[in-house]
Amino acid sequence: MKKEILDCACYSIDHTYIITFDKDFDNENMVYINPHLTDGGFWHRLKYAFKYLFGWKSRYGCFDEIIINKTNYQPLKHIINYIEQDPKLLN
Repeated sequence: MKKEILDCACYSIDHTYIITFDKDFDNENMVYINPHLTDGGFWHRLKYAFKYLFGWKSRYGCFDEIIINKTNYQPLKHIINYIEQDPKLLN
């Protein structure tokens, strides 16, 4: 199992992804991408929970972003190369 960190070009710690390279049961190359979830205090989360319970939805949705440019695209390139590899060649 191999891990890489994908940081946003804005260098915000909130825009961080952990990429894990592994094999599944059929020896197929798999990639897992885990985003850092933004953190809010108790009152912020409680306020959001009440809005959610009463059906409030932001017209923008619950999204965040990551900026990819020439300084941080390598982990994505590694994902594609890893998935495209023939598993039989790796043994």
